[in-house]
Amino acid sequence: MPAQMKGLSQFIADIRNAKAYDEERKRIAVELDNIRRKFQDTKLLGYQKKKYVAKLLYIHILGYTTVHDFWLGASMDLARSATFSEKQMGYLSFSLFLESSNALETILPVLEDLWGDNVDFTTLALQYVATGVADGSAVLEAVYGFLRSPTTVPLVRRNASAALLRIFRDNPELLLANCRSWVPRLVAVLDDADLGVSTSAVSLVSFIVEELPELCENLLPLATRKLSKVVLDPSYVKDEYLYYDIPAPWLSVKLLGLIERYIQYLHFVEGEIDLPSLATLREVVHQTINRSSSPLAGLQSKNAQSAVLFACISLLGYLDPSPEALASATDALLLLLDSPETNTRYLTLDALIKLTSRGGKVAQENTSKQLSVILHLLEDKDISVRRKALDLIYTLTSAATVETVVEHLTKYFHTADYTLRPELAVKIAVLCENFATDAVWYVTTMLRLISVAGTHVSREIWERIIQILVNNLSLQLLAARMVVKYLRDKALSETMTKVGAFVLGEFGHLILDQADEDANLIEGMTAKRCTARVQFDLLYHKYFYCAPNTRAIILSAFLKMYKRHEDLRPLVLDFYELELNSIDIEIQTRAMEYLRVVTLNDDTKHLDLIVGEMPVFVNKVNPLMAGVGTIAQLNAPVSHLRGFGRNRSSSSVLMSHGNGSTGLVFQGAGGLVLQSSEASTIRRPSFAARNGSSASSPGPEPKKPVLSPNWQEGYFRSLHFDQGILYENTLLRITYRITKKNHVLGFQLTYKNKTTHADITGLTATLRSGTSTTQPAYVIELVTAPSSDIAQSEKTDHRFNVVLRSTGLSNVEQPTLLLSFMCGAFTSLKVKLPVLLLRALTAAPLAYSNFLTRWAQVGAMGASGEAVLQFKTSLAYPTISLRRILARMGFAIIDETEYQQPEDVSQELILGTGILHTLQGNFGVLMFLEARAEGREFTLRIRCTAPDVALILAETIVSLLEFGA
Repeated sequence: MPAQMKGLSQFIADIRNAKAYDEERKRIAVELDNIRRKFQDTKLLGYQKKKYVAKLLYIHILGYTTVHDFWLGASMDLARSATFSEKQMGYLSFSLFLESSNALETILPVLEDLWGDNVDFTTLALQYVATGVADGSAVLEAVYGFLRSPTTVPLVRRNASAALLRIFRDNPELLLANCRSWVPRLVAVLDDADLGVSTSAVSLVSFIVEELPELCENLLPLATRKLSKVVLDPSYVKDEYLYYDIPAPWLSVKLLGLIERYIQYLHFVEGEIDLPSLATLREVVHQTINRSSSPLAGLQSKNAQSAVLFACISLLGYLDPSPEALASATDALLLLLDSPETNTRYLTLDALIKLTSRGGKVAQENTSKQLSVILHLLEDKDISVRRKALDLIYTLTSAATVETVVEHLTKYFHTADYTLRPELAVKIAVLCENFATDAVWYVTTMLRLISVAGTHVSREIWERIIQILVNNLSLQLLAARMVVKYLRDKALSETMTKVGAFVLGEFGHLILDQADEDANLIEGMTAKRCTARVQFDLLYHKYFYCAPNTRAIILSAFLKMYKRHEDLRPLVLDFYELELNSIDIEIQTRAMEYLRVVTLNDDTKHLDLIVGEMPVFVNKVNPLMAGVGTIAQLNAPVSHLRGFGRNRSSSSVLMSHGNGSTGLVFQGAGGLVLQSSEASTIRRPSFAARNGSSASSPGPEPKKPVLSPNWQEGYFRSLHFDQGILYENTLLRITYRITKKNHVLGFQLTYKNKTTHADITGLTATLRSGTSTTQPAYVIELVTAPSSDIAQSEKTDHRFNVVLRSTGLSNVEQPTLLLSFMCGAFTSLKVKLPVLLLRALTAAPLAYSNFLTRWAQVGAMGASGEAVLQFKTSLAYPTISLRRILARMGFAIIDETEYQQPEDVSQELILGTGILHTLQGNFGVLMFLEARAEGREFTLRIRCTAPDVALILAETIVSLLEFGA
């Protein structure tokens, strides 16, 4: 605030010194009256308008919103001012006073500043647009133009990126309306020479990836190249982007997050990372991990380095890392667990969770070596660190360590934070269920958990235990014995009372006549026999200390005891009659209904129909998984992506039922098998659980790419010439060289920069397959990727092989080459590549007599082995030219002296033979071409030993001749 605005300073001081609300309100009312009078003066200076608008802003911030009726005129004058501070105050008032629905009148000064020549004013206007108040659709084209223009100064482009992001967030339909032409250009901004522009663009591109990932085909090579320059090239980052000697850490972290997000999308669509990008990313991660062990001076340097390290390790799991890389990553992270910084410990634990979840057995085993250190972090002073440590322990637990971990966690329960206890109870329950190999241990541990946790045990936990007990006969006797022990404890939680009531009601009869020697199975369990009366008394004495919902369960248990034990029936009847006077309507109703059932017709026929054994449970989803906590949402930003992630647990709880038998089966991997009427697998949550977020509907289906103008000439040339120019414009020339080796076509594309005034930068070359993804007719194998930068008059090579797998390759399945680059402005090219069956044809010389024999043999296949096409061409083809063209296609032309030409001199016959090579096999091809009308009318006959291939070859030849070979 300028020193000369004394009136504003005094006004703020008066407000702050007000001792009562009424005093403050009166002072504001006086000031508002004064401002209204001042605004009526048409000769008010800009400085005065700025001062009074500043007062109005302060009043507005205090919560007085009655100033909207007279500020707009002064703010509009300030926004149109030629003084920066006044214009700044005008835009500030717009952003605070206005809602987006009422901001239409402010668009004129915004447009004036956007199209003006003053960079500072343009920046102010863009910043105002980025607040989301201005009408985004009105300024969309202008903002997009600033970001895409190579002549715009970096400061404006940075703000344009932020403004465009806000426009798209508020109006996603604007992005959809322009997505085909805009998205590739916006993605290309990632590779801008100015790191500030790149940093700003990452947020914009991240939003686009969420909405339209299928249109970001050039993202991975561009982002990977930019990341490698920042991380691996010390000279690339200027001093102004060094943060305590760490090169552009914010850009690195944002790029790593963007790359990880896009790779997750590739997993969703079953795509693959191109090999050059994969190799570069692995090198970036490797170098970052190596540098993390280097000593750094200063907390800021360590924090920046750690941020990049955590982002790299989060990405590592998607790069198919080697065991050595995983070991290095875990070692680097484990060193940070002793950091005195709370944030560092928290982020280290988070990175370890991601790494061990995605990195497989190697990462888990290496991290488990420090299990004692991780367990000690449960005592950390910060609860967020304790919660993350618990998540990591849950992730690391296996059948070998489950007993140790559960024992430690159960003891820790007594000192755990109250907010952490429900999640802790769920995790203990899930671990026991997933890895239990001993019935006694499982039942003992779970009942001990309920006893220790008390009210912190959720309904899902004790209900899940009951499900397991019902579905496993071998556990029921053990559970009944144990609950008797716990029910004898006076200080018993209601949750334990609920479980005890259910267990005794269902399985109490099992412990009436058991041998005393079985009692030593459980430490501390009494060896006394437990009669029905003892069980009744145990529940009766707990009844009056319980809440109504627990009492309801005890009432139901008494009903089952009434059915099984005649000696208890008078006690149960008296108890139900007593509860008819209960003050709780639910208990009163339940007692009345139960009493009615047991006294109906003075027999137990109706009771037998109503009260039966609990049927086995059939659960397809473990209800405990909803309470696991952050582990279930490990990949929350991507949790909707199908096919992503893996099941961390090596064991599962299977619900199955066969032949009416029940029992607990202990698997070698350590899993409880529960008996049920239907098979169901309950596992730790897959990190691919879909949640219906926006990206689960990735937007419009990808359309067939619109090819670049004049692509046909080079394409048809490449059908019969093995080298030449594939495409050319004023900036770039693409030449090709094709080699054949049986069913493998080797391509070498050379990209040459034709300009003499500008370098080509950010070149990305994407090969989009046009064949099926399930049974592809061909496979593209990258050999060498082109350089991203091509200097003036220089060139770079792009090599790849195409393996023809089968004869099912139609003439509409060719791959497309998509090129994008910067050369003054963004340029994108799309051309077809000559991957057709005809390109796999090689000459096979054959005598005319053998040709006739083979022609007849193949003709026996019928229509599937032959194709006949009649066509005309605008260009006349002399016979000698036709022979050369067909020979270049791969046919061995039979010498015309071996057979007789037609008597009509206007007709010419050309016969050819060849072999079609595919991975599926080799097939013979016979060609009969009759030319008439001076080489303008033709009849083409093709026969092939492979079914339905002759027509494909014939159509290719016809299209080439019709275009003009």
